Formats: sequence, C-alpha cells, structure tokens
Amino acid sequence: MQDSDDKRRISTQSPDKVVGGTMVKAGENYPEIHQGDPIPISDADQHVQSLHHGDHFTQPPEPKHGMHTFLASPSAHGQIQLPSLDSSSPIDEALRFIYQLSTGTFHCSHSCEYFSITLSPSEFATLEAHIAADPELHRWTQDKLRANYTEDDNSLLIMMETRLHAMSSRGLEREIEQTLHSEAKPFFDSGNIVKPCAGSKSTVTFPHTSKRKSLLTPDGSFLCLGRKFPTVTMEVGVSQMESDLCEKGTKWIKLSKGQVQAVLCIKIESWDDQMCADFPASSRVPNEPTCRRKVYYWIHRPRQTDTAVDPTETPITVVRQCNGTVHEGFICLKLADFVPPPCPDFDIKISHRRLLGIIDEAERYEEDDRRLRVGDRTGNETVEGLDDETDEETDKDTDEDTDKEVHDADEADDADEVDKGRRGRRGSGGR
Repeated sequence: MQDSDDKRRISTQSPDKVVGGTMVKAGENYPEIHQGDPIPISDADQHVQSLHHGDHFTQPPEPKHGMHTFLASPSAHGQIQLPSLDSSSPIDEALRFIYQLSTGTFHCSHSCEYFSITLSPSEFATLEAHIAADPELHRWTQDKLRANYTEDDNSLLIMMETRLHAMSSRGLEREIEQTLHSEAKPFFDSGNIVKPCAGSKSTVTFPHTSKRKSLLTPDGSFLCLGRKFPTVTMEVGVSQMESDLCEKGTKWIKLSKGQVQAVLCIKIESWDDQMCADFPASSRVPNEPTCRRKVYYWIHRPRQTDTAVDPTETPITVVRQCNGTVHEGFICLKLADFVPPPCPDFDIKISHRRLLGIIDEAERYEEDDRRLRVGDRTGNETVEGLDDETDEETDKDTDEDTDKEVHDADEADDADEVDKGRRGRRGSGGR
C-alpha cells in the first residue's frame, strides 16, 4: 500500500463499476475529501438528522476474497492499545466521518451512495477498537452503518441510505399510524395510546446475560403505552438481501419472546443506474405496464409452542411486478397486533395502491437527486419539474401580454366608436 497523500483520502464514488473493490465510473471526476480537510457541514441541511443512515442503499459489490463485514466482531480487537490520534491521521479522518454520519451532521453537496476510505489492515483494526470503545457509536455502527473492508486494496467502503429508503419508511409508518387511529377511533378515544417510535428512540436493547446484549433499531415501530417492547415493527429493504431482511424479522420475534406481535417486511427491488437511464420516471405513462421496481412483502408473527416462541411468516405477497403490473389488495394487520388483549376486533388495512403511491413519490425525489447529480457533473442542474415551472411562467407571461394587447385594441376600438359618435352628433346639429 502506498502512503502518499493521494491514497490518504475519503472519496465519494458512484456505483457504476467495480474496479479493485472500489466503485468508480470511467471518465468521471468525483469530489474528494483529502487528509486533513474538514468534512463539510451545512447548518441549512440539518434536516438530514431525520434520516437514518441504515439498511438500504444502491446495490453494493459482490463479496470477494478478503472482504468482510465492518465491525463484525469488535471483541477480537479488544486487546489493542488505543493510540492517540491526530487530526491528520487516516484513522481520525474515518472516525470523524463515521461519527458525523451517526449524529446526522454530515453533508456533502453531491448525492453519493458510496464513500471509499483508504486504510491499511492495521489502521482498520485500530479504527474498530476506537469505535468499540465508544458504546453509543458502537451501537450505531452495529445497527445502522453498512460498510465492508477490502484487504485487497485497503478500501473501507461505507454505503449510505438512499432517499427511497428513508421516504418509504417514514411514509409507510405515518400511513399505518393514520389508518390505525382512523379505523379504531372509538378505542383510542377511550384513552388508549399507541404511538410510532422513530429515530434513535426506537432502538431496543435485548439483554441476554449481564455481559451480553443485542441492539435492534427498526425502520418503523409502534409502542403501546406501558409496554417495554414495541408491538409492531417494520423493516424496509431496497438493496438489502431478502434473506437478511427475513433474518432481522425473526430476530424481533425471538429476542422479544413474542412480545413483538408483528414484523412487516417490505422489499423494494434495487434499480441500477442503467435501468434508471432506460426508464426514467419522466417517461412513464400512468397505468401503462413498463419496467418498474418489483415490490412485495410478508409478515412475521410469533407462534407459541410448549417450550418456546417460534417465529412464523406469511407467504410473500407481490404488490407490483417488474413489468409494472399491480396486484390489487391490502396489507392486513389487526388492532390486536398493536395492543394486548382484550381489545376490539378492528382491521388495519393499507391498500397496495397507497403503498405504491408512497414508494413512487420517494422514487420521484430520488430521480430528482440522480438528475441533480448528473447535472452537477455536466454543469447543468436542471431537474424535472423546473422546466415545467419555467414553461408555465413563460406561458403565463405570454398570456398576460396577449391579454394586454387585446385589451389595448379593445380600448382603441371603443375610442374610435366614441369619436365617430361625436362627429355624427355634430353633423346632425348642423342640418
């Protein structure tokens, strides 16, 4: 590994091509955060704090030899003596970058899916030890940070959450909350409380022994007043593998010993940049089948046996095929999923069309982000919608000018008529 300054960097990458474990795109230049440079923060972009840097991102590269999950076993580095860090060390740069991600204070002018950090194996081990020494940061990295370290080229690849995942998660959580309180209004009017728990407050600790514990943070959850664990949780997967999504769903049931009554798992198939270019959102015709993201879901529930609580899952229900075909139906939950018995028998249903509306809106915003990103590289920051607004303003100005011309012409005609009338009256008086 070369220790030159050009190798000591945090660089933003676009996931177009894998070269030596690092995502690059031929012929493109990307912004870099060099060693010693402060990571840019914008006070105007504090809304980033409302997003979870978590599960879902554009499809990562396939695992290869020498690649392993970041902080998969931090205890293995527990005996490392932590060195003091200076602001110019690559470890300090990486640690500061990860900390800003965890607090929501990181902002980059480019919408990037990957951040590549150059670290030697020993530096990576030291970074793990520093993170493990900070319980709060370690908790966040275990649950929300998605990264891989490639020893072949000393590359730590950190993957960011996309707009699609963030907006889909929050939108679906709000839709469930509104439907829940609408369908079961008499129940909630009597003083019962079930509220969504988003962000860091939704993190749940499952103690095993005095020295071991598990931490899980859902993409959405609902907590009934007086309960320790949420009763319903929600996981949304974009590029996360279906098997990983299913595994997390079963963990909620097992670790809570059945106190989590339902885990709704929504899978949104990944869409690569080439597909976005071939089928941009602006070219889609409503109700016309075309290439779209496939969307499907299933629900995990507890099943009590004589000795334990075993998780079960419903069959997969497809909401939309990749050819654009929509399957009508409802995501069906029960009020009993949210509150302990006894409770009335209310159905909580979210239509497939409403779910797709939430996802489609998130896709449009993500498409705008992609167009902005392309515009930044080409010097053209035009975004779909801005042209339409400009055209509307131009049409409005044209209409106003036309109306003014017509009005002026009408006034001129009226003046001529008045003048003719005056001349006629003068002629009559003379005769």
